[in-house]
Formats: sequence, C-alpha cells, structure tokens
Amino acid sequence: MAPDPERESFGRRTPLRIALAAAIVVLAFAIFSPTLHAPWMWDDVLDITRNALLRSAGGLWRIWFHPAGLYDYYPLKFTVQWLQWHAFGNDTLGYHVTNIALHATSALLFWRILRQLGVRHGWIGAFLFCVHPLGVQSVAWINELKNTLSLPLFLGSFVCYLRFDASRRTVDYVFALALFAAALLCKTSVVLYPVVLLVFAWWRHGRIDRPTLMGTLPFAVLAVGLGAVTWWFQRHVAIAHADAFTPIGGPVARVLCAGTAAVFYLAKIGWPTALMPIYPQWPVTAWWAWLAWPALAAVAAICWCRRETWGRHALFGFATYLLLVLPVLGLISISSQRFSWVLDHLAYAPMLGILGLAAALLSAGIERRASNVRAAAIATFAGATALLAALAHGHALDFRSEAALWTENTRRNPQAWLAWFSLAKHEQEAKDYAAAERDYAAAIAARADYADAYYNLGNLRRETGRAAEAIQAYRQAIRFDDTLSPAHANLAVLLAQAGQLDAAIAESQRAVSLEPEYTEAHYNLGSLLIRAGRPADAVREFDATLRLDPQYPAAENNYAIALASTGHLAEAIDHYRRAAAAAPGDATIRNNLGAALRALHKNEEALVEFTAATKLRPDYTNAWLNLGTTYAILGHGNEALDALQHAAAASPQLPEPHLALSALWRSAGNADRSRQEYEIARQLRPSLPAWGK
Repeated sequence: MAPDPERESFGRRTPLRIALAAAIVVLAFAIFSPTLHAPWMWDDVLDITRNALLRSAGGLWRIWFHPAGLYDYYPLKFTVQWLQWHAFGNDTLGYHVTNIALHATSALLFWRILRQLGVRHGWIGAFLFCVHPLGVQSVAWINELKNTLSLPLFLGSFVCYLRFDASRRTVDYVFALALFAAALLCKTSVVLYPVVLLVFAWWRHGRIDRPTLMGTLPFAVLAVGLGAVTWWFQRHVAIAHADAFTPIGGPVARVLCAGTAAVFYLAKIGWPTALMPIYPQWPVTAWWAWLAWPALAAVAAICWCRRETWGRHALFGFATYLLLVLPVLGLISISSQRFSWVLDHLAYAPMLGILGLAAALLSAGIERRASNVRAAAIATFAGATALLAALAHGHALDFRSEAALWTENTRRNPQAWLAWFSLAKHEQEAKDYAAAERDYAAAIAARADYADAYYNLGNLRRETGRAAEAIQAYRQAIRFDDTLSPAHANLAVLLAQAGQLDAAIAESQRAVSLEPEYTEAHYNLGSLLIRAGRPADAVREFDATLRLDPQYPAAENNYAIALASTGHLAEAIDHYRRAAAAAPGDATIRNNLGAALRALHKNEEALVEFTAATKLRPDYTNAWLNLGTTYAILGHGNEALDALQHAAAASPQLPEPHLALSALWRSAGNADRSRQEYEIARQLRPSLPAWGK
C-alpha cells in the first residue's frame, strides 16, 4: 500500500467518482429509509425531548460551562442537538436525515483516507462501511448523533494529518488537531487516536522518531484531558444515576470481559447477524473467556512476523481496530454495562480498521492481472455489499418503532430486562395496559430487584384505578431502591387518598429530601400539610414549589390558601391574583380569590370574582352560594335570591343553599318561606335541629 500520488488524490472529481459518491449517499438513504419517520426511543426522551437545556435560549451556555443534568460532557453534540431542536422541534424526520447524511459523509471520508493510504479502489471500503449492519444502531438511533457526528470529525482529522505527514504544512497540522478536539467534544471514545498516529508513522516510515512523538503530544494532551472529563461524568453522574449498577467485577474479570468483547465485535464485523440493542451478558470468567486475549495476541504476533510483507498492513488495520475499541471494552466502568457488556454502536468507529483491510485486499485483487483473481475480487465485493445491505436494511426495519425494536430484542434475548421494560413502557404510553403489565412482569422475572419496573407498574395500576395494588408496587420499588424519589411521591398521593395522612406526609418529605428540586413533590407535600392543619409548614413548601416553577397556578392557589389560613390575607390575595392571571379559566381560583376579598370586607371586588367563577362553571355550587351570600351582605335581595336558587339547583343534594335561602327569607321577614327552605335542608341533613331551636 504505497502512498497515493497527489495526482491520484480524491479531490480530482472524475465522473466515475462522482457517480460512486452519489451511489454511496443514495444507498445510505435507501438502507435507512424505514427509520426516517421512526419515533423517539430509548434515551432520546431523556437527552432530547425532556432536556430543558435544548429548549432554552440560555441552554447553549449551560451545555458548555454548566452541564448540570447531563450524563456526559459532549458539548458539541448537545450544541448540534440544540440547533436541531430549534429547527425540527418534535418532528424526528430531520434528526434521522442528519444521522444518515453524517453516516454517508463518514463513508466518503473513509474512501479519501484509503486513497491517501494507497488503496487505489478506496470506494470499496466506503461501500462496505456504508452498508455494514453494525452501523445501523448508530444511525437509526437519534441520540447516537454523538457517534455519527464524532466520526466524520475524527476522519477529517486523519485526512488533514495524512496531508501534514506528506507536506509538513503547519495549517494541515492545526486543522488535524482542531478536528480531533471537535471529535472528542462529541464523543471521547476516539481517545487513543494519538496512539493510532504512532502506529501509522511506524507503518508508513518504518519508525517512530522524536519529531513524530512530539507531534502527537498535543493530541495526547487533548485526549487525556477530555477523556478524564468523560470518566468523571461516567463515574459520578451516569453510573451514579443508573439503577442498581452492576459492575463486571474485579480487575481480572474486567480484563477477561474486555478480551471477549473485542473478539465479539470482530465476529460481528465478519458475520453481522442476530444483531440487537441488548445482548445476553455472558459469564465473564468462563473457561473460554481466558482464550480471547491469547487469540488476539496470536493474530498480532503472526502479523508481526510477516511485517516485511502483508503483515505490516494487516497489523496497521488490526491495531487501529484494537486501539479504537479498547476504551469501550469495559476496562473502565461505563453505565451501559449494567445491562449489556457490548453494544453495536461502540464498534462504529473501530470497525473501520477491519473494513479498511478488507477494502485493501479486494482492491489488490481487482488490480491483479489474472482475470480469475480480478473476477473473484469483484464478485466477492458485489456479493458482500448486496448481502450486507440486505442485512442492514432488515435490521433498520427493527428500528422503525419501539414496539418492533423491543419485541425483536426480547425474542432473541428473553433475559434482557431493559428490553422488556422498554417494551412495557411503550405499551403503557399506548394505553395497552394488559400487555404493559405482562411485560413489566417479564422484566421483573428477568431481574427481581428492578425498582424502575416496580415503579412503572405502580403508575400503571394507579392509572387503571387499582390503588391498593399500586401502593404495593411502589413499596416494592422503594424496597429495592429507597432513593427513587418519584416512587415516594406517588406513594404519598395514594396513601393520602386512603386516609393515611401522616404516612403520606412522611413519604412526601422523603421525596423532597432525596430530590430538593422535585417541584411536584414540594407541591404535594404542601397540599398534604394544609389538609393536616399545618398551613405554616405548607407555606414553606409552596414557596419552594414556586421558586422551582414560577408558572404553577395550582401552587399559587394553594399557597394563597395556606397564607389565608395563617391570617396573611393581603399576601394571599396577591397569590390568588397571580394564579388567576396564569390560569384565567380556573373557576376555583376565582372563587377562592373572592372569598379572600370578602374576608377583608372588599365585597364589591368579591362579587366580580364570584360572578366570574359562575360564568366559567355554571354548575359551581360553592361559587353561586358565595355570590348569593355576598349579595345578601350588600343588601341586594333579588340578586342574592337568584344566586342561591342557582346554587340549590346545581346541587340538589346539599343543604347549604337551602339554609342560606332560609336565612335570606328570614331577614326579609317571610317566615313561611324561611321555614320551608329550612325543612328542605333538614330532609337533606336530618341532624339539623328543628325549626326555631
């Protein structure tokens, strides 16, 4: 693989090359066409649709300089997603088109690199990468933008470095360094790129001299610095938030698992069938796991022994694969290890080392003069491309919907508790409660201590009106993960409904202590404290609620109730007015505001609020009753009578409107009508004393 002459560079746009490039792009979109309108799935919701940083104008600053709430520090990736959200919103088409276009771009850049490395028919590698099924997860899964965006930047860096190696121009070196930094800011799995550059130097020049070492030093500094940041986020954020994180084990187990994973990815590159999001977790210390590293070492040794001929090229490709896959093999804990030792998207960049070797071999075959060798190489390429494209398209069909993806995954791996959970969650959102409950049970059967599954099961039972069973599920969730604050919060609501007010308050307090910025938990606790006759304590919780979410009309309303109960009527009115402004269609708030105004003897203003409440809800008995009582206070007898009669008609089973009517008739001097209304009230509430007593 001699260096490609400048006159043969990729930059020379011949019609054939343009046609081949267009074919690669068209093929990419054809393969991934089933995913173009695929919905959000897996952690897309967490990182994109529910990520407040992507929706706010100030989100860009926080993404780069205060990434609270993010599980990884990939600011360039999140910046692109910020732009995507503002361009596409909740429509997934634009996100999928972006991923496919970036994938095709990587294929074209791979072609260029192979040409620069001396592979005359470098387009072979571009086609193989474009259609390889192992890339489907990275392209079809929206949130794997970190892969599809990082790779072209990484490949662009290598293009520039190869140019620098040939020309020694500073500008090429600077571009190589800048693009590598950009790649790291999307995803740091390419952290060993500086070592790849050293292997390249050995491959091309036969040695690694001091200038080469010094030239890779800035790349190493970037890699170590941003790699350390990623490690910190994985260790203290991603894994810290992962439910019941299951480590692989001690150092020996980690080394064994890493070796087996490296062989696993090699096998999938060569024979990419039975692909799935979540693979079975094999026993990491099984006897055959001890063979992985010796086997890899044997391959490297054979290549080294043949380094004067084909072995040098094979070792370059094989070493590139190992160096790019090494950071994601599990030697250092990563959050995904709690459910699978391997994930397809982790091999997205590493497989280029092996595919490059395949492209070089096929290109050499096509260049051979022997017609039978040339024909065999062309047939092998055509057959492999067609087969891989068919497999990739079939795998892309799995990603057309969450139901399809997780159903297929659970069929192939019945012990994939996260797949069962994800399928059940999708079914619950689709209101298919029977199927969701069945699949939550399957998730729990696969993992008995699965707190999140119990929590979601509790939500399902709560939605279907099975409060007692929901309480049981929430208690199980808390038993396996006492830090699951939503389980405490939701349990509190059901306990309050069951009349267990003290227990409900205790659960709400636990939820708030676990998650001080849990807005709904503060609100629920405040509401419970009002019910318990502790309005002063409730004030504190509603204050916290509104500090976290200033646009929360129900919290403003309940805050006002608590303030009124503690005698702070003026403050209460202010909060009622804010609540009414935020929710102008809420009759309850207008009625409560009227009651507070009347308590301050602002009866004319109170009339306005009571009238508004009755217009918003014509069957609102309490508002009619308050309106009638206020009219009576102001001496407007006819209006009071009309309002109280509306109250009686709205709730014929309540005695209060009739008692108010009785008092109104008595004040008007009509004893007969007063007694008549009182007797109706006594029929509705026999415990009332007899008339006149």
